[in-house]
Amino acid sequence: MTSGGWLLRVVAATTLLWAAAAGSATPADDDFFAGVDYEVLPQPVPTDAPKGKVEVVEVFWYGCPHCYRFEPHLEKWLAHAPKTVHFVRIPATLNPGWTIHARLYYALQLMGEIDRLHPLIFKAIHEQGRSLRNQRAIERFLEANGVDLEAFRAAFDSLEVQTRLREDRDRVRRYGIHGVPAVVVAGKYKTSGSLAGSYERMIQIIDYLIAQESSGGTKSGAD
Repeated sequence: MTSGGWLLRVVAATTLLWAAAAGSATPADDDFFAGVDYEVLPQPVPTDAPKGKVEVVEVFWYGCPHCYRFEPHLEKWLAHAPKTVHFVRIPATLNPGWTIHARLYYALQLMGEIDRLHPLIFKAIHEQGRSLRNQRAIERFLEANGVDLEAFRAAFDSLEVQTRLREDRDRVRRYGIHGVPAVVVAGKYKTSGSLAGSYERMIQIIDYLIAQESSGGTKSGAD
């Protein structure tokens, strides 16, 4: 065998060993890092969480297919979320066309109907093909689901809803969110499906950040 052939065989064998080692390496579930799996906000955003609670905010849009697919994972997590969690949903208005869905959300919240109708709105849009892009379409949907339309119209046009729109639009801007779904923990950390890589991993990162906030520590991508 020539020296060149021997060298090629050594290199090939070494490459196979490296590949085998890399394939067997499985990162621990809690190996999440700032700048990689989540981002640390440049300036913390004040939260409305009661003392001793950690605020978890989901920013979403009803028309977003990714938000729709994330919803079952989020609902499953909420059913067993730590008692220290203060959960908040914010309907995004990143596009002017999204505003009507945000007003729908806040109006139903004001009426005490959001828990019942939140999953039905997602279902109507993504399973039944109803865009609900105007008030007339929304009212037909609500009437079919037993909502008092006069009460809805009053809530939809109320000062309370306009105030929530303004306040939460400002919060989303301060979070630096440009796409949905996104989750902000403790007004300090944000993650998303694109950062996490999967919705299951996104949930794991949320739990990790809650634990980090509760313990007062965090990991850095430079560690």
